Amino acid sequence: MIKIEFVGYAQAKNGQSACTISQLKSVKVDPQAISGIDYHSVESRKASFEFYCTDWVKTNFVDTFSYISDTKYNIYAIRYSIDDVTEYIGYVKPTDVKYDQRTKMVKISCTDILGVLLELADTDNDYTQGSTVVKTLLEEEITDILSGFDVEYTDTSDEVTYSLTDFEIVYNNYENFEWVVGTDGLAYDPEGGVYGGGTNTGRIRSVVYDGSKFIVKICDFYEDIDRDESEYHESIDYVYFEINTDLFISAYYYRHLKGVYDDQYHLWDNYLNSGYGSNTSSPSATNGDDVFEFGLNIHGARLYFTGDLTLDSINIDADEDVTYTTENRKKIITALLILMNAGMKIEKDGDIVVEDKDLIDEGSAINVDAYIIDNENGFILHSESNFDSYFDFVKDKKHISGAITQYYDNLFESFRFEYNMEVNNVVDLALGDTIAVNGKDMKIVEIDEPYNMNIYIIKAWGE
Repeated sequence: MIKIEFVGYAQAKNGQSACTISQLKSVKVDPQAISGIDYHSVESRKASFEFYCTDWVKTNFVDTFSYISDTKYNIYAIRYSIDDVTEYIGYVKPTDVKYDQRTKMVKISCTDILGVLLELADTDNDYTQGSTVVKTLLEEEITDILSGFDVEYTDTSDEVTYSLTDFEIVYNNYENFEWVVGTDGLAYDPEGGVYGGGTNTGRIRSVVYDGSKFIVKICDFYEDIDRDESEYHESIDYVYFEINTDLFISAYYYRHLKGVYDDQYHLWDNYLNSGYGSNTSSPSATNGDDVFEFGLNIHGARLYFTGDLTLDSINIDADEDVTYTTENRKKIITALLILMNAGMKIEKDGDIVVEDKDLIDEGSAINVDAYIIDNENGFILHSESNFDSYFDFVKDKKHISGAITQYYDNLFESFRFEYNMEVNNVVDLALGDTIAVNGKDMKIVEIDEPYNMNIYIIKAWGE
């Protein structure tokens, strides 16, 4: 049996029906989808229902309209089901209710929870400067905006590794030092030739050239020290590198405890690109009070970060003289999805799942060749050429947007076609499944199950 139920928005999935309609003149529900072809857009799923208007519907949707606090939506959601299995949950604005006084027919249109999210997110918010975890910020934004709605949030996406090369991270003035989040790749460039090392990297805090070597303080663990390094306090803990003129790199872990000890642990040595070298972790005493100074001229040499960059966290850049930046929340959500190469999938019961968009599950493809009714030729997808406009709030914007652009360009070389087909629904398929057609694996990114037809209408991406 097909029916719609009007239920309070705070119990939309399992709440008791205030009114049930089972005699429907028409039903139209958009297909489930992960994203559009530009690979990161977020789309809501719409639906419309036409039926003979009951007294309850006229009272609560035609004559009067009660709003969810701080929104334009009715306090009642619409739960659409087939044989008591929820197929869709939608939210209604007053402009989406059309009532025909002559025929007593009403047509109600609605949007899913994603449509609600995108509308409520279209407002500014203040974000504190400093490092923030991408996945955590995305979850906090979505769950905060949808607080009070009957929605669960799940993230199944993996971290994306970007290739980042020739990223200059040290300048002659400490005010221009860049924040770096990533792994593998301190490099020194004396006259244009870039040479590599290997280490986890954090923020470059200071650089000294003493005539024979560069000393680079990096990877703060914790410290209690004045910005200009004029006064040492109780304890300091960090990693630093020595890079001599023969391009020999040594890494050290340094701990200072005032009045007790100064310990320096030699972690590893590296010559050019030869790798980490041997671990020489024997402690020795040293005094580093006069080692590090800010703002020294490093005699034209440059330090680079090269290698792979895992953007599990980003550094938010604040406005001048304040500790926060003001950004549109919808823009923030879009940018975070780009960083994660993820899409928001809305389950049939209204829950939100964030998942990878390019993951084809190798070895588990469902062969649908025998069930295909119609199969259109695929066409080439495209990626955005420039991501700069999405990352104004990120401190190292130009480097991140360049790496992301390269990542998406490369991704489309192997994942570049969209296919459209109709498949008999005797085989069980769902959004996100990997299917095999004519020997090619592809991922379902959009699926429609018309309630009065025995087919799936599918959009899939693959080679």
